[in-house]
Amino acid sequence: MLNIVPKRAFRRNQYRRLKNKRITKQYWGYNKNKKQLGLSINTPKPCSYWMCGNPRKYLGEKTIHEKKSYLELKYLRWYV
Repeated sequence: MLNIVPKRAFRRNQYRRLKNKRITKQYWGYNKNKKQLGLSINTPKPCSYWMCGNPRKYLGEKTIHEKKSYLELKYLRWYV
């Protein structure tokens, strides 16, 4: 049996869900007009500075999963 999700209906539902979430909470720390509400739905971060962005992109850090797998591999080699 195939699990087929209607793409357009799913996208519209997600858009409405995020819109309600962003309206009810003070997202980005201030109230929004229509333009700011649309921006907060499509781009969850208000800026692209290194503090708000992806640490892997800006700081060269590894992800948590990569760090865990590295430690597991390190300990496996040590015990073998």
